[in-house]
Amino acid sequence: MPSQKNESFRPSGGATKKAPPRNSAPVNKQANKIVNKQSAETRKEAKAGIVDTEDHVIGGGFQSVQEIHDALPEFLQNGKLMDKNRNKPDSPNFDPTTIHIPAIEWKNFTPGMYQYWEIKQTNFEKLFFFKLGKFYEIFYQDAIICQRLLDLNWMGGGKKLHVGFPEKALDKYLQIMVQHGFKVAVVEQTETPR
Repeated sequence: MPSQKNESFRPSGGATKKAPPRNSAPVNKQANKIVNKQSAETRKEAKAGIVDTEDHVIGGGFQSVQEIHDALPEFLQNGKLMDKNRNKPDSPNFDPTTIHIPAIEWKNFTPGMYQYWEIKQTNFEKLFFFKLGKFYEIFYQDAIICQRLLDLNWMGGGKKLHVGFPEKALDKYLQIMVQHGFKVAVVEQTETPR
């Protein structure tokens, strides 16, 4: 039976709010790998049911799976991913729960993305449902996974790795992702940007 998870996040400039208890499950280790594989690895994932190479490219201006992977930030690109201690995934000391984000990247984030990465950098193994207004937004590698498993359309155009859903669908989508073996962190908005 899945364990109960109750996590609290404190984004900079925001008040802490405990999320209500949600079911969680052990991480699906194969799916937890970054989904920025080259074509041979993408075919391997397709066989594992993680990526469907036909249904995977839906809207958002993407023409191929490779374009989706190329849209990841540089620090998530194949060969550049590192944990907070700068270990690469092939290192025996690699910590899949953290990610190293270069200082130059922090300067380019919007305030919302700054908060997102501030939390995500120490919870990298979890999928994030990030509340913005009346929607839960999902970004980057999490969006690649959720776009396929939740049958969500890419949002925002301009080849952005971004999907989302209305707040009323939260429990439904949480259940689906947990059933697929993912850990999901729900980050609630506690105040407006003002």
